[in-house]
Amino acid sequence: MIASFLRQGAPFGLCLFSLLLLGCPPAKPGVSTSAASPSPSVAPSASPSVAPPRATPAGPIAKLTIYPATIAPPEGQQWPVKIQPLPPALVGVPSGDREYIEIVFTVLLEATDAKIRLLHAIKRTQEGKTLVDGGRPAKIKDKVRRYRSTTTLLQERLGQLNPSSKLEAFHQSLLEALGQQLLFFKATMKNRVAWSKMPELASAKRSRYLTVRAWTQLKGAFPKLDAAATASFKSHLDALRLY
Repeated sequence: MIASFLRQGAPFGLCLFSLLLLGCPPAKPGVSTSAASPSPSVAPSASPSVAPPRATPAGPIAKLTIYPATIAPPEGQQWPVKIQPLPPALVGVPSGDREYIEIVFTVLLEATDAKIRLLHAIKRTQEGKTLVDGGRPAKIKDKVRRYRSTTTLLQERLGQLNPSSKLEAFHQSLLEALGQQLLFFKATMKNRVAWSKMPELASAKRSRYLTVRAWTQLKGAFPKLDAAATASFKSHLDALRLY
């Protein structure tokens, strides 16, 4: 979702130049214009009625925008645990950390989505079933390539953030957890690890440990979280965890 959007983003100057050639002045801020057809590159991974995390151009890597109020896993699959959406109030999160938290947990949704898509593809492959992508037969190597591209981009996005000092340890744990998940899938494919043996890989255990540690660190950073924020944060981290 994010990776394809970034690859297709056009510079603002080029868009403006094109509009002037056509004799169409750009819309002024706040002026309503007719809605364009949604681009296939940002189509929801779940049902059309669900608003997925979205990105808009801002700097070398897109800045993720408002966290969606309704979330769903890829069509035909389930989240590893029931994910509680971020509550609007985010009680217990200081105003200076709110934007950081919204970006991070949107990234975690994307990373979890990418993870379960590839796990699903690996399981089907090991069961001798056909893989499908967009209604057409697909290859596992293409699924792996897409996962690596998406997750590497998400890891880079996290790396560009500047958390407050109290969130630095939490931030580092998340970066390492995503790195371990990349190593996990690399080892799984390279060594053709059986489905039942995959949880025993060192990278799987390390990633699991890091996500648990991240939750402990987040609670320490925000000791006044209310029940809604606590449940939401924990469910996201539990869903990201490998096994």
